[in-house]
Amino acid sequence: MHPAHSLHTLRPFILAAGWLVNVIAAIAVIYSAPYYWKQDYHTSALTGAQWVQELKHGHPDRIHTELGM
Repeated sequence: MHPAHSLHTLRPFILAAGWLVNVIAAIAVIYSAPYYWKQDYHTSALTGAQWVQELKHGHPDRIHTELGM
């Protein structure tokens, strides 16, 4: 068998393997993103009773988000 023929027949498999490696790498990046891309969530300067008052009298969706009620 001539070497050029073997490369020609292996090319689709090499391309498929390269595609699979790229897909696995993309999945790994998407899956691990929350672990290295962090942004503070609780940034309110209020504490204790002031924070509770802000929840009670602020935007209605906020108390649901924070307390699930």
